[in-house]
Amino acid sequence: MKMKFVLYAVVIVLVLSLPACVKSAVPTPTSQFPYANTPANQPAELLIASTNGFVDSHGTYHLVGEINNNTSTVLSSIELTIELKDASGNSLLKDENGNSSPNTKIYPLLYSLAPATSSPFDYTYDTVNGIPASYKVTISNQRTGSANPAHLNSENIQLMDTWRKDFDFFILIGWNASPHADLFTRVCLNG
Repeated sequence: MKMKFVLYAVVIVLVLSLPACVKSAVPTPTSQFPYANTPANQPAELLIASTNGFVDSHGTYHLVGEINNNTSTVLSSIELTIELKDASGNSLLKDENGNSSPNTKIYPLLYSLAPATSSPFDYTYDTVNGIPASYKVTISNQRTGSANPAHLNSENIQLMDTWRKDFDFFILIGWNASPHADLFTRVCLNG
């Protein structure tokens, strides 16, 4: 009974605190950005599967995409190089001193990619110096690595759909039935 009360208290705290820390940002793709702009010769079958550039409702430019590991080895330390240019072909990127820079390095959200897995990436750019007219994403570094996949056993999974005026989100709760059993809660934003 005590654990049930704690579970309900955690869910209520999450539901009540979520509006304070979530901004409702709805991406609005525009027609002026090019489609995937990736090179034909990409190293070792690590591929940039997709890219897209858009300005969100707050005026921030996002360059997003996904990389796929189509090799038979684990890859890590993956580094991507991006270029953002205006209509005249000039770089919009700046270094830490405010000087123009031809490119910048970014990293996918996952550090290691096992064979046949993928990872998204997201680069944000403040549009104060203009909205990019073109972009380019290339793979500039990767290393072979190792990964030990986690084997999780879950029990009593419940998905709760919660609606608020400005956003919609889901709460996933349940028990991790692995050797060190813990309660887990995940909040998933929709939209």
